[in-house]
Amino acid sequence: MTELKGNKGEWSEVFTFLNVLGKGRIYGAEGDVESIDDVVLRVNKIIREEENGTLEFVIDNETGEVTVHNKDKIVATASQEEIIEKSELVLDAIDKSHGSFSIPPVEDFMQRIMCHRLKAPSQDKTDITMELYDPRVGFSFKQGFSIKSMLGSQSTLLNASKATNFIFRLTGDVTPKIIEKINNREGDKRLTPRYKVLTDNDISIDFYGIESDTFYDNLELIDSELPAIVAEMLKLYYIRGINDIWEQANILARENPLGFRNEKFPHYEYKIKKFLVACALGMVPNTSWGGREDANGGFLIVRKDRDVECHHIYNRNEFENYLIKDTKLDTASTSRHGFSFIEELPDGNKILKLNLQIRFK
Repeated sequence: MTELKGNKGEWSEVFTFLNVLGKGRIYGAEGDVESIDDVVLRVNKIIREEENGTLEFVIDNETGEVTVHNKDKIVATASQEEIIEKSELVLDAIDKSHGSFSIPPVEDFMQRIMCHRLKAPSQDKTDITMELYDPRVGFSFKQGFSIKSMLGSQSTLLNASKATNFIFRLTGDVTPKIIEKINNREGDKRLTPRYKVLTDNDISIDFYGIESDTFYDNLELIDSELPAIVAEMLKLYYIRGINDIWEQANILARENPLGFRNEKFPHYEYKIKKFLVACALGMVPNTSWGGREDANGGFLIVRKDRDVECHHIYNRNEFENYLIKDTKLDTASTSRHGFSFIEELPDGNKILKLNLQIRFK
């Protein structure tokens, strides 16, 4: 029997799977992650890819029984009461454990219901696929959701990589002394105080490009101004120390660095929201993206109070507001991703790479 071992984030996905399976419903949520009790979606089944193929976990809320189907055959059964009990064991272990850990009673149960992995394999943003019934419209539909957990470290919306390095050209008297101050990693490792030498010496920091052409093309597909807007967000973070994306959107609206003609229009907020939704539902930086939203249901969020809430794409305005108000920029490893050093190009231009990583607060 394969040991099921993982970190808090991976076990949080198991908890979400068991919690939803045991309760047979999910609630909607407002932008501040407060549940809306009158928006209840019934869960008919959860579809999961496993070693033996596609499994369907069919929920009978009247009998309280879950049947596991593989190729039209029932291969396992469990009561919703037992499933909820196992989900509580997962939460207890998440609270007490660190690093990678196993939960033997839950492992045994997962094996019994034919789940041999903590995380079902996925090539896209979808962590869990469900068939839901919406009583407001009276029909069932299948949708994929991304799972985000607040129980461990802050979840990422956009992971850092070399593909998310933005390139800035430095214009001005960039002396060897300035280069040494920026590139020296001894002592204070905070980046914002180090970059102060650039603004103190009137060196302009201008958007030059993105290390990944694919990521540039993806951003341009969402909105032609997005590469430049995200570059301005990075400057607010690294140069001025402002990481809150909602605050950044308001600052950009006031300062209007791209010079939009009608400043009364919410250009920056609108475009940043579209970018965040793309990050949430389908777009990844290093893969060419055609606009497909894989996690077409939205987010299931494991809250710090151990409840699961749904930010459904049906409430698109609320979903967008949640994303822009509950995310921030963060700093990844400078050495691993190769940024924050001044480099000189063959044409004599001096550049600085700044990396984009987005986390939930």
